Amino acid sequence: MTYKKVTPISKGVLRIRSEPDESGRVCGSVSYGEEVTVETTKVTSKKGKEYYRLAGYGYILASQVRDAESQTEAEAKVDAAVKKAESAASKAEQAAKACDGIAAGMNVVIDSVTGKACEIGMTDGNIVVREA
Repeated sequence: MTYKKVTPISKGVLRIRSEPDESGRVCGSVSYGEEVTVETTKVTSKKGKEYYRLAGYGYILASQVRDAESQTEAEAKVDAAVKKAESAASKAEQAAKACDGIAAGMNVVIDSVTGKACEIGMTDGNIVVREA
């Protein structure tokens, strides 16, 4: 399960309920500006309202909270992840080129008698030596 932090959007107190329903028993509250950790997936009540399940116990109305992380912080994290991915892709490409070079070099040998470069390959399951 994944979690995120949310804060109430209106001043006052947001009730934490024991079940995802308006008639559920009140088992706590969250004040304006206070952060709580919730599961990222929402739970729908019988009346069709969406609730977040708290990491500990209880449910809060999803329409009354917003993500605690600002949009710019989220964009900065995405940008950092993109840069890491681009760097990893670049390193992987360089490694692949190096492997191709090594593999190409492994198929070439120098004939000790003539001093010419010869390429070793396979044709129909037979090893073949040709001039490079």
